[in-house]
Amino acid sequence: MAISNHSDMVIYADDCTLLSTSPSLEILAENSKYSLSNIFRWAKCNLISINLKKTKFMVFPFKKQTFTENIILSINDFNIEQVNSFKLLGVFIDSKLNFKIHINYLISKININLSVIYKIKKFVNKNTLQILYYSFFIHI
Repeated sequence: MAISNHSDMVIYADDCTLLSTSPSLEILAENSKYSLSNIFRWAKCNLISINLKKTKFMVFPFKKQTFTENIILSINDFNIEQVNSFKLLGVFIDSKLNFKIHINYLISKININLSVIYKIKKFVNKNTLQILYYSFFIHI
């Protein structure tokens, strides 16, 4: 869904992700502010509330580029928090797009599930273990 010439919006159920690009951080900030303003105006007109405390933004620099300046995005005098990683639709995404945070999350989840199976394997039959295996590991 296009909300401006510089931003796109991806909607899945009640999650909304705004995507903006620009070679300049200053222009990116202005385009994002404009797009956010449009989203909030539309939401207000349609009696939809947006939880500002759950609203975050992340900057993905080009290649090894780093930014010395900070972006401040705000709506209705509320500063939106800038983060370096965020869980989006079950996947942890970080500003470097290396997925280390998500991989570590999966390793932790797998280790916990393996521990559960190991502890109960003496008390349940093979069929129950197989059901647990499928629920724990096939649907991560």
